[in-house]
Amino acid sequence: MAIAWNLSQAARVSDILSRYPVDSRHCALAAREIHPIACERDPEASVWQLWPLEGRYVVPKIPLRRPWHYHVTVEVEAHCVDALTGVSGTSRMDYVRTHWRYDAMQWVPDDLSGEEP
Repeated sequence: MAIAWNLSQAARVSDILSRYPVDSRHCALAAREIHPIACERDPEASVWQLWPLEGRYVVPKIPLRRPWHYHVTVEVEAHCVDALTGVSGTSRMDYVRTHWRYDAMQWVPDDLSGEEP
């Protein structure tokens, strides 16, 4: 089941994702803009940084022009939403298996400061 955005929320999230597509390398900016909308749906919404446990990069299943050292996603209603998932999101339980080549990633809470851990 997808995130239950209302029409306005879905449109705003869609606009953000269109401004920060996968190859923009601006997942953190997108997450910081999506988070307040996510909090409208789910007051417990949170932002997560995903870092590789092995190697140097996190590796999504889709091809990239340049590799990512880390990735940022928003968790809302037990779903992750970002450029990989689109507006509907992917359940947190299926997120790694669905969108990533390797599951050796560390989930780090993002404090929205804009700084890396």
